Amino acid sequence: MPKTTTPSPAEPLVLWWQLGMKTWEMLQASGQVIGVRVGRMAAAGGRPDAKDRKEFTRMVTEKVAAAGQSGWGVASQLQSSWLEVWARNWEQWLRGEAATAPRWESHAAQLAHAALHPVHRAATANARRLATVRARSARR
Repeated sequence: MPKTTTPSPAEPLVLWWQLGMKTWEMLQASGQVIGVRVGRMAAAGGRPDAKDRKEFTRMVTEKVAAAGQSGWGVASQLQSSWLEVWARNWEQWLRGEAATAPRWESHAAQLAHAALHPVHRAATANARRLATVRARSARR
C-alpha cells in the first residue's frame, strides 16, 4: 500500500497567505467594477440603453452563478477532505497504528479557497473587461 505524504508544517500558513492575497486582489477588482457600474447607472438614469441593460442584467446573473459555483466548490472540498481523513485513518488502522488527528487548519484553508475562487475569478475578469471597455470609450 503506498504511503501518504506528510504535509509540511508550513502548508496551512502558505494556504492562508494565498487566501489573503486572493481576497485582497478580489476586493481591489470589486472596487474597480463597482465604481464603473455605479457610474454607468448614474449616467443612464431612468432610461438605460440596450448596452447598459445588458451590463446591469449581467451583474445579477454572474453573482448568482458565482454563488452557486462557490457553494458547489465548498461541497466538493468538504467531501474531498472527509474522504482524505477517512482514507488516512483506514490506512493507519490497516498498519496497526493509532489514528492521528487530521490537520483541520489545512482543510479549512482549502475550504475557504474553494468558496472564494469563483468570486475572485468573476471579480478579476470583470475588472479586466470593464477596464478595456473604459479605455476604448476614452479613446473615442
